Amino acid sequence: MGYVIAALIALPLIAVWSLMIAMATGLVRERAAVETIAHNYGTSWKSAHLLD
Repeated sequence: MGYVIAALIALPLIAVWSLMIAMATGLVRERAAVETIAHNYGTSWKSAHLLD
């Protein structure tokens, strides 16, 4: 039973650690606000023109 509790405690820590390593190595990167706005604009523009 102790192993189960240890695993439940360790899993979130391992997930956070893995994400930090991925961001540090460039495998995962945070999107800048400008990129998010541009992506949303592009998506809405495409969907609006598909109805034409």
